[in-house]
Amino acid sequence: MAAHQIGIAPWFDQQKPPVRFRQLWVKRLLTDLPHWRQQLLSYEADAYVAVWLFEPRFGLSQLVAAVADRKQDYDRLFVFGPAQVRALPIEYRNLPGIQDLQWAAYADVEAFLLEDFAQVGRWASRKPHWPGETADGHPYMAVQVGWLWVGQVLV
Repeated sequence: MAAHQIGIAPWFDQQKPPVRFRQLWVKRLLTDLPHWRQQLLSYEADAYVAVWLFEPRFGLSQLVAAVADRKQDYDRLFVFGPAQVRALPIEYRNLPGIQDLQWAAYADVEAFLLEDFAQVGRWASRKPHWPGETADGHPYMAVQVGWLWVGQVLV
């Protein structure tokens, strides 16, 4: 099953819309989360439902849900390190419903083949980066491009 995202036109996923627009989008995600959660929990008691907020790649922010064996994918998703203690961006801290969720921050990371990392040059070398290796032994360079906050309902 493929993942689907709704775009935030006219902005690309790598762009950052104006703060008021971002706040409206996050309010919508916070409003939809309990409805999605209620529906999914009636189907499966331990469904995965979360709000993901990306910074600065806000266009990737979304409501994420998974059931059955797809939940395991999210357990293994954050392979570049444990959750960090990092406050939500200030523009979201007072939105209705934001405090009802438990938030964890993770490094938002892109992996580059070594030759691609060399081509992106200075941009990538100025960001936190480290070498890694895929499960089948291919080397890559991981570059932290921002942060991802994952908000879930406290149970």
